[in-house]
Amino acid sequence: NWIAREVHHIHDWFSSIFYLLITVFLLVGVFIEYFKLPLGQTPSFAPMVGRVLIAAILLHAYPQIHNLMTDIADGLSQRLGDTSGFSTALSRMADKLDQSSWSWISIRQNIILAVSYLCFLFLYFSVHVAQALYLYTLVILYTFSPILIALYVLPQTAGATSALFRSLIEASLWKPVWCCIATILWSSGVSDIQAEGSSVSFVSAICFSLIAAGSLVLTPMVLHRGSG
Repeated sequence: NWIAREVHHIHDWFSSIFYLLITVFLLVGVFIEYFKLPLGQTPSFAPMVGRVLIAAILLHAYPQIHNLMTDIADGLSQRLGDTSGFSTALSRMADKLDQSSWSWISIRQNIILAVSYLCFLFLYFSVHVAQALYLYTLVILYTFSPILIALYVLPQTAGATSALFRSLIEASLWKPVWCCIATILWSSGVSDIQAEGSSVSFVSAICFSLIAAGSLVLTPMVLHRGSG
């Protein structure tokens, strides 16, 4: 429902030419199989017809599969935590930074404060970049899904269809992982940086948030390598 109407129009247009595409791919496949005869090989046309049938089923099932994966991701996210934990951590760190002041005497304090601001900004932008990347990936997969599914007809290009569903599964796992990171971030050292007598220094909390920001950015790469 949150996907823009224009994106739905593009998806619908790709869906409208889907059967034209699979017909073309089927003819290309038959043409390739036909040239196996002079080489003494046995052409196999039946599997290609089966691929056409599977591709048609996948086309009509993809929106439901897409919604199912996002629903599962949302369900896991609610169980594991909430991305609002990033807002909590950022709010507490911002309050701590507001309490800090620049010193005209201590170079060390100024350096620490400057690095803290940079780390805070890195985490802030990492959170928004991660959310934008998640939405962008789902929109791209949904938009081009009819084309990628049509490529299943040819064995030589069927890998694109596998990549589509693998990417959908990977993207669906990003959000639960990020919820875990958010929960760890706000419930650990960052949550105690303003408490009196806390053994957690502000620099340690900033470094902790920097590691969390790096984890956010690297989550898609780690999951992609794990699924590969």
